[in-house]
Amino acid sequence: MRAILVMLAVTLTALVATALGAAQPVQPLRVSGSAPRTVAFGDSFALVARVHIDGDLVDPSDVQVEAQVTPFSALGAPELRRSGNEVVLKERVACLEAGCVPGKRSPRQLTLPSVRATAVAKDGTKLSVRSAPLEIGVATRLTAQEIRARSPLYARQTGLPAPAFRLAPGLLIVLLLVCAVALLAPAALLVRPVLRP
Repeated sequence: MRAILVMLAVTLTALVATALGAAQPVQPLRVSGSAPRTVAFGDSFALVARVHIDGDLVDPSDVQVEAQVTPFSALGAPELRRSGNEVVLKERVACLEAGCVPGKRSPRQLTLPSVRATAVAKDGTKLSVRSAPLEIGVATRLTAQEIRARSPLYARQTGLPAPAFRLAPGLLIVLLLVCAVALLAPAALLVRPVLRP
């Protein structure tokens, strides 16, 4: 009986607190990041960071967003877009470096550092918030059979290929000489009457 009374008291207290509007802590900035769960080596993908802003506490134009993409490579300048009470950072990245190449166990799991948003609140308080780190798997484009092959398809080419021409060099010389004679013959015919005494 006593347990039931305690349970009723806790429930009643929770209901009263909710009805009176017990305030939860206000978060002037909330940051979230998103990216694909798995990408293939060399594929580009978008890393997107969204900052949700409480416009009553923070001016959206004062919000700065930083995203580290290491070990991936940035494929251009990040794009920052502000819209109402949201700031979105979008960056194209790809696995192009040895630090993110998948090994024998594919896909290789990598952790991108958390996205950081900073701002100065309207009351002068400095704010800094981080998102949760993003987990991204990098998969190989090769099958297990291709990896085990004695002469793999992806072997690095170390020798230079032989030069290739659309026309053989000897044939080109003959054609150029014929064109030169064809252009000089009319000129010789024009000069000939002038030279006669």
